[in-house]
Amino acid sequence: MYASIQGRYVEHIEQHNLPMHILDKNFGHPSRPDDDHEEQWNKRESSAGHTKSKYFNPPKTLPNPKSPPATKVKKRKVDQQEQDAQGNLTWLWKKKDTEVVVAVLPSQMKGHILLIRHCELCSLRPHQWLTGEVIEGVFHVAADKFAVLNKMYLLNHYTASVILFGDRTQLISHSLPKVNFDNSEAVLSFVLVNNNHWKLLYIHANTSTVFLVDPAQSIKELDDSEHAAKRIQEYFRMRRTRHSITDWVDVKWKGGVMGHPLQTDGCSCGVVVVKMAKAVMESFPLIPNVNFECSKKYMKRERRELALEILEASVFDEHTYCAMCAALRPPGSPITDWVQCDDCERWYHAQCLAMDSRDFKKAETGYWNCPLCK
Repeated sequence: MYASIQGRYVEHIEQHNLPMHILDKNFGHPSRPDDDHEEQWNKRESSAGHTKSKYFNPPKTLPNPKSPPATKVKKRKVDQQEQDAQGNLTWLWKKKDTEVVVAVLPSQMKGHILLIRHCELCSLRPHQWLTGEVIEGVFHVAADKFAVLNKMYLLNHYTASVILFGDRTQLISHSLPKVNFDNSEAVLSFVLVNNNHWKLLYIHANTSTVFLVDPAQSIKELDDSEHAAKRIQEYFRMRRTRHSITDWVDVKWKGGVMGHPLQTDGCSCGVVVVKMAKAVMESFPLIPNVNFECSKKYMKRERRELALEILEASVFDEHTYCAMCAALRPPGSPITDWVQCDDCERWYHAQCLAMDSRDFKKAETGYWNCPLCK
């Protein structure tokens, strides 16, 4: 028996009749031990050997990053806001009419605001007759949307009614001496007729035409517009006489008729007036041929849309200002006592609610509901 490894190889060769020259063959030696196997897992492919970098070897292929689902998150947020707005409007409409301020809208006149109270917003409920404050508020919101605030003067509907139907003494108190109509290309307003019907008033300066548009069917619409043009002419002459103002005084105003749909019930004249006013603003300075649906179903849906527009456009902070006067301080009082509703969390001046000291103490220490939440 051989003591060396080579002797064992020789013995093995002889036993199996193998040629002796295989002992002279050099098989080489591995560079690593037998138990150190070459790595078999996947390695990162790189550009090593092709391009060299001072800092690293970039991979041959770059994976595309996954974009975050921002659109879906935004959509869910918008949907939630719409649901909250719808729910808030439904809650407001279910409440008994109050004088609580529910919206404050920016006005065309700098430094002025338009207050929308709860009872006025509720006039947009189905089959209700719209108040002038709601119609005028939507006018200002739409004028901002259609970018006509610097081109079209929005005349207060009380002043418009005085111009067309008031006597001379009333006319003087609505002469608007600080307004220069030469800075505007048109005037848009609406008037109350017989205390139960709204009509649109549109004064188009470029064509010297006055439109008094009746949402209901009327064979006297042209005659009414001619009469309105005559009253407008007298109004500007009065301004010249009283204030030496000559804007639009030399214009020969005439009446005109504008094509428009007709209301199909007895309570949606205000909604139709708003729709016609929006069409006028959108097509300005062209005179539109107004066309939209006037079915009862459409009017019901449009009323809700108008109410949502008002609430969305509101700049009123009900957690900072009084929900009765929309101001920080109560009118005519140097002392300010605040009380907060425990349900809706609106704030009120005790003076605006005509609270005496006993009622104020009771509301301050106990559970108190505001007029809107009662």
